[in-house]
This record gives sequence, C-alpha cells and structure tokens, in this order.
Amino acid sequence: MVYAFSSQAWSCVCKSGWVAAGNGCVLQSDLTSIQRSYYSLSQASQVNYYSLVNSLGLTAFASSSDTFTYYYYQAAVGCALEQNPTQCQVLANLCVLQLYDEKSAVCQIY
Repeated sequence: MVYAFSSQAWSCVCKSGWVAAGNGCVLQSDLTSIQRSYYSLSQASQVNYYSLVNSLGLTAFASSSDTFTYYYYQAAVGCALEQNPTQCQVLANLCVLQLYDEKSAVCQIY
C-alpha cells in the first residue's frame, strides 16, 4: 500500500496511479484487471436474498452492501493477483455473507 499525506484534510490519500480501496490503496492497473477479469464493484456489492416470502408470495431481493463496497477491491486484488492469505480470508468472509452463493462475485473469485 502506498500513501501520501494530505495536510489539508489530515488524512492519507493514495499516490498518483493508486486508488483507495478498503483501508489501503491498490494500483489502478490491478483494479482495472479485476474489473476486466472478474466483476465491477456494482456487481460485487450486490447481496442477493432468495426465497423470501412477502405479501405477493415467494420472491427474491437484491441490495447493495457498504461492507462489500469497502472491502471488495482490496480483497480481490490481494487474493486474486497477489495471493495474499489475509485478503483471501476477507473474500471468504464476504462469501459467507453471501450465504455461500456460488453465483456471487466474491465466491467465484475466492
């Protein structure tokens, strides 16, 4: 991870060519590779709920998750491209949150 100090906001910002992801930064080229080879953030952050019962009967529901939005890119780059065991554990935990749905982006990458 590469950080540059921002004196205006008193926070860490990513250097040029890097993108904020999770609690760090990833190379823009790695991020592009993940988006091209796997899934975009909008696809990966969707949590699908199947077989829900409502007033109309059995239905499915999808919702965007801030947890997935926060962790997805850093975990996907770290696991798929860098074989970082910690980031693979993050992907595995995100897969658990998807109830092991093999169609979900995080489970497929993991």
